[in-house]
Amino acid sequence: RCRLVTWLVDLRIQEEFSLTVPGGSGPAFDLKCKVEGVVRASRVAFIASPIGVLEFNSLSSPEESEAAKLNLRFLSRGFRISEANGRCEILASQSES
Repeated sequence: RCRLVTWLVDLRIQEEFSLTVPGGSGPAFDLKCKVEGVVRASRVAFIASPIGVLEFNSLSSPEESEAAKLNLRFLSRGFRISEANGRCEILASQSES
């Protein structure tokens, strides 16, 4: 939460939940904020890994927020953290079933 407060202006947390990727998980937030005076919707996730905390972020207009969340979900599904060596991999694109 501290990272969010210093990063965004006029921040309002809409929802807090956990996001999991293969090999890691962490807190995630749906936000409303202002970027250069314009209202934006954002989903931010902080995933713990052996190499540090990885940040996933989507930023869009409020009207496009559902599409942005869907794209971030596809990206996070294709991301894997190896427990053995901490190596991060982006897997080949997979279509949703």
